[in-house]
Amino acid sequence: MAGEGSIYKIKSGRRKGTWTAEIDLGKTAEGKRKRKFFYGKTKREVKEKLQAYKELMGEGIKQEEAKELTFGDWLTSWLELYKAPRLRTSTLESYAMNCRLHILPALGHIPLLDLDTDHIQALYNQLSKNGMAPATIHKIHQIIHSCLDKAVEKRLLRWNVSKATEKPPVKTNNKGKAMSEEEMKRFLEVLSTQSPKWQAAFLTLLGTGIRLGEL
Repeated sequence: MAGEGSIYKIKSGRRKGTWTAEIDLGKTAEGKRKRKFFYGKTKREVKEKLQAYKELMGEGIKQEEAKELTFGDWLTSWLELYKAPRLRTSTLESYAMNCRLHILPALGHIPLLDLDTDHIQALYNQLSKNGMAPATIHKIHQIIHSCLDKAVEKRLLRWNVSKATEKPPVKTNNKGKAMSEEEMKRFLEVLSTQSPKWQAAFLTLLGTGIRLGEL
């Protein structure tokens, strides 16, 4: 029966002696039978792999689609498909810069299904160690959290692993005031008339939250 699965030990060939779990996934559009295999040294190992897979199947998780993606693939797709059409230009530029400078170098290579809380926490810890402002780390967290929420919504993941991370506290007595949308628009207009050197410097300040003296 499709979806039940069977367990056996291979008796010949290069995998001789290996325990195998096999599950029938039905047929393709061309009528060909689809099967998935799990291999291990013990019967218990492959049984656990099979059970975990069946549980995700029961929850509607699209494992076959998700396993082809790295976190970087999904982050880039999410930004282009779901955020770019809805964000203000200045906000989108900030998102893209944080992705390019911080998120993708640290997490982009990790398979989406393998990404865990510790990976993300390590990024936040390193950014904090490097002197990044807590408010900027929170912005980066918002990007990652929103991105993974959409992956859960699309049934690519079971849950959002960024929820369990710890972020540095944001000081509430900071006298600084964020620019309004109109102020940001005017600032970018003025910046566009400056030399490439200053454009790069101030866009980096906006996107990373570092201080001028840290450039």
